[in-house]
Order: sequence, then C-alpha cells, then structure tokens
Amino acid sequence: MVTTSGLTEKNWPNIILTPIAVDAQGIVTVSSTEGLKVKQLISFINAGNSQLFEIKKVFSDTQFVVGDPKKPIGSIIVPVGFDGGTANVPEQQRNTIAEGYVIRSVYEEEPTLALRTVPVDWLGNKYDAKNPFPVNVIGEGVGIKNPIIYNLPIINAGIEYSQLLPDRTAKFKVKSRNGHAVLKMAYDAGETSGDYWTIRPGTIFDIDDVLISGQTLYIQSSKSGHIVEIHVWTL
Repeated sequence: MVTTSGLTEKNWPNIILTPIAVDAQGIVTVSSTEGLKVKQLISFINAGNSQLFEIKKVFSDTQFVVGDPKKPIGSIIVPVGFDGGTANVPEQQRNTIAEGYVIRSVYEEEPTLALRTVPVDWLGNKYDAKNPFPVNVIGEGVGIKNPIIYNLPIINAGIEYSQLLPDRTAKFKVKSRNGHAVLKMAYDAGETSGDYWTIRPGTIFDIDDVLISGQTLYIQSSKSGHIVEIHVWTL
C-alpha cells in the first residue's frame, strides 16, 4: 500500500493498492485495508480497463467488497475482471455526519444518562482477551545483581542476633550452617520470642520479588556456636 497524501480533517488520503485479488464472491484482498472507509470511492485498473466503485464493507485488515456508487450499501459487485490489477483511492472529501446523529448513536439511555465510550480497534472490534489492547513499551531491563553473603555468628542459643540488609534488597535466603539448628526469624527486635518465622533444620528461607531498604533481620537459634548464612541480591 502506498499513501500519497496524508489524512486531514476534511479529506481522506490518496491510497494506491497493488496487486489486488478478487474471488468469485467479490471479496477483494489487498496487503492492508488501513485507510479504507465505507462509502469511499475506489477505482480498479487492469489491462488498460478501469472502473469506479464504492467501498460497501471492510471485513478485516486485508479484505473488503465494493459496489455501484449509486446503489444501496448492500448492493455488491463482483469485479473479477480486475483480479491482479491495481486499486486507487483518490483523495476525496470525508462523509458528512450530522452532529445530532453522532450524539444519538453514543447516548446511553436511563438510568445511565451518559455518553458511551467504548475503546475499539481501527476495524471497530472491541478489545478483549482475543483482541488485546496494543501496548508499546520502551525501557531498559533491570535485573538483580550485587550478590552479598553474610555469615552471622551465633554465640549463644536462645539469644537474638541481627543483620541489616542492604538498600534495594530484591531477594534473600537464610539457612543454618549447622543442619540441626532450628532458627526463629523476625523483622522487628524482640519478635524472635513472639511473632517469628521458623526455619526448620535442613531447610532454607527463600524470598524474592521484593524491594526493601533499611530492613534488619533478627534471628535466634536453638544451637550455639554456629553460623547463620544469609545470601542477598540487590537491584
């Protein structure tokens, strides 16, 4: 498709489509129907012959049908003689639609009493799970980095020890180096004897998809004289 003039508020643009395919039912297939509108005038040209038609229906992003400009919207012509030819949509004035007609078409009756706003694609299809709203995202990928390992010494059992996590912590793991120790972990001082999370022997506490800063871990162990390993990743 080649567009030779831009769309304005008053006119439709000039569009050239080549080649075109016409089947026995009169369906015209082109590379793209973008810019084609119902009631637009369109000329088909092939082997020195040309004829002016009116677009009667746009089915999809590649197919439409045409008819006689002087006949109703449902009157379809099968222009098989122009199969393999070229279609030219000359620049022309857009349809004039009365203001009252537009408002009446989008007005929602009582009890709503409001103008409807329904997002659709350029073919008039509503957006849903099968026709998702197009979104372009431009950005820079960010992943976890800067792995840090803390070895927290546990001198005495039943005593609360603490480890400050770095800013912008995105993921961390906690486990006892002594496979027989039961750990109690909390996020507030003193809570290892109250509201805490139990890390059973031989298990690992693993949390990700977070973004925390200024957080301290408080840990109490059932065993003395060992190490609690804390593995941290930051953004």
